[in-house]
Amino acid sequence: MIHYIVWVDDEGDIKIVKIAKGNNNPENGAIDAANNNWTILHKMEAIDDMNEFVEERYWSFTESAYKTRDAKPNRYGVWASGAWTWDSNLLLGDIREERNLRLFKSDWTVFTDSPLSDTQKTEAQTYRTALRNLPSTVNMNTITSIDDTPWPTAPSFLG
Repeated sequence: MIHYIVWVDDEGDIKIVKIAKGNNNPENGAIDAANNNWTILHKMEAIDDMNEFVEERYWSFTESAYKTRDAKPNRYGVWASGAWTWDSNLLLGDIREERNLRLFKSDWTVFTDSPLSDTQKTEAQTYRTALRNLPSTVNMNTITSIDDTPWPTAPSFLG
């Protein structure tokens, strides 16, 4: 009896799991053009822990079996060639979002009616320039999360 229908990508990473619908299920091994050309697999056994199954299993096309793997190390992990790799573009995107938030929070410092002294305005401009330059100065080989990012130090008046 088919318990679940599982969609996996070309690397065997499990993308979708749905409960099987009696006898009206897609063919095992079919390619689903509507879902990124993922492969459809039938799962005959019950799954005790769905999160564990999705996070710590993958489909080995060479062995035609589900294999065990370590859980995804963080949200930037991508399953490729039987191992976790980093998607630096995802991480860089998050760094840019955080950078933009920090710029937004300091926008008031460069307005002509800002209550800051000229020295403080210069300090704020230096900080903001460092933020704008940040994506191009980050060494993606040394960071694995947004928390590892070498953020410029904000002026004390930005608290």
